[in-house]
Amino acid sequence: MKILIVDDQEICRIVLKVALKDIGNECIEAENGEQAIALFKEHSPDLVLLDVVMPVMDGFATAPVIKELAGNNHTPIIFLTSNNAKDALKECLACGGDDFLQKPVDTSILVSKIKAHMRTKSLMNELQDKTKELEVLHETLRQEHETGQHVLSHSLSRNLSDCKNVRSYIASQSTFNGDICLFARKPFGGLYIFLGDLTGHGLAAAIGTIPLSQVFFTMTRKGKPAASIVREMNRSLRNFVPRSMFCAAGFIELDASGERARVWLGGLPACYHVNAYEGKCNEVLSKHLPLGILENEAFNASMDDIDFHQGDSLLLMTDGIPESTNSTDEMFGMDRVAQCVSREQTDVFKEMLSQYHSFVEDAPQHDDVSLLEVMAYKPEADDILMNDVSMFPWKTSLMFNEEFLRKDLNIASEVFYLLPDRPEFAVHQETIATVLTELFCNALDHGILQLCSSLKQDAEGFESYYLMRAERLTALSEASIEIKLEYGLDEPRVLDIEIIDSGAGFDISDITERPFDDHAPSFHGRGLKLVESLCRKVRLNDKGNSVRASIRLA
Repeated sequence: MKILIVDDQEICRIVLKVALKDIGNECIEAENGEQAIALFKEHSPDLVLLDVVMPVMDGFATAPVIKELAGNNHTPIIFLTSNNAKDALKECLACGGDDFLQKPVDTSILVSKIKAHMRTKSLMNELQDKTKELEVLHETLRQEHETGQHVLSHSLSRNLSDCKNVRSYIASQSTFNGDICLFARKPFGGLYIFLGDLTGHGLAAAIGTIPLSQVFFTMTRKGKPAASIVREMNRSLRNFVPRSMFCAAGFIELDASGERARVWLGGLPACYHVNAYEGKCNEVLSKHLPLGILENEAFNASMDDIDFHQGDSLLLMTDGIPESTNSTDEMFGMDRVAQCVSREQTDVFKEMLSQYHSFVEDAPQHDDVSLLEVMAYKPEADDILMNDVSMFPWKTSLMFNEEFLRKDLNIASEVFYLLPDRPEFAVHQETIATVLTELFCNALDHGILQLCSSLKQDAEGFESYYLMRAERLTALSEASIEIKLEYGLDEPRVLDIEIIDSGAGFDISDITERPFDDHAPSFHGRGLKLVESLCRKVRLNDKGNSVRASIRLA
């Protein structure tokens, strides 16, 4: 152990040094506080013996400086003083000392005190090491959670957010949800609804939602039959996760009329068909094993057919509600579930949630809880996505408000979700994406945010431009951009993209009259000319806040 002895009397230093070296310590000597500070910086001793009365810089002035230099490292300071007045001893401790000894020093007591302080120092060092380990683990866990949240959010980003005839209640037991609810429109009308409850809780369970959502959105976009989708979800989950993980699930497919449903249940509690037409409630029991257990050859994807009438609904839940417990450890149970749905009330969904919350009150939640109600409905024109562009010209529009614009998402990926799954669009995907991105960015940056491209002349200009862009996006309010898509209306096999922003507009002659030079050194002002080179026709309105581009898909 390395000990710094600070005393202006040489004889005192010699006595202390001899006693300490005899028990195997390395000693460093200083005559005053100023020397002590310099030696402390150079040698970083484990303990300091500090005289109070010294020339140049006394012990009271030296101790705080040493403590500050030590930082988080516990370096005990034992004051050596011939003054036994209470005020002097209190000051020794108040200015940073950890202990004191009366002069002349009893070396046996000194050795005992040093050993005691070294035990404390060892414990403090161990505590600091453990604290650092915990900090590293905490940061690692935070990064893993952040990554997990990003991946999971991305995998669910295509979920249908506005589904008029579906109500849902989802309460996660932890940061990550092991329950998954997915919704998608059928290409020619109707709905797909999926509810799953994966084994376990938290991030480990939530990871299993990735293969399920990928299969769901890929196959529903193509209008595949529900039985085929369920079968592929089973195969994908079995290949993706360990054998110990599976997913109790329910899949509901509503046809285009909104009056017929098909239901597949594997491992979930019973689904309830509230039949308003007949004034009764029918159970649809789970007939299959959960997803991810059986091999594809043994998997049964058969579904129950249900006639739906206006006012009817299907109630689907995970086991979080029936297996929830109250403060006395009593379980909610399926009997209470059955009583809720059989009561004569107008809103079964609200009744179930009311009974559940009244039962559990403030009891801790031990599982993820999910409840879905799917209501019979009369489909509207907006519920139909026309896929067969060889037969039907079509048009659609999207309105993005300031909340969406602030997210600064990839607009091409958002719009591609609406495009038909046809070879024509796949072949020209890059062109469509470029045109969409350029026009949308122009509308946002120049139309809404009123940014000037001339800033982007050099690296500093680029930095200023994007700092200003970020600031204006954050402060954005009452703004919108509308995208209109038309296919085959004015001309066969031509996709028209019109983008309209709510900005003040600008003088379009500044860009329409500028020549397009591939070899020009400018780093700005080339976007619209690039769009013109990719399209049959590009037209701007006089105000400059609307642009229409036509792309031939031939």
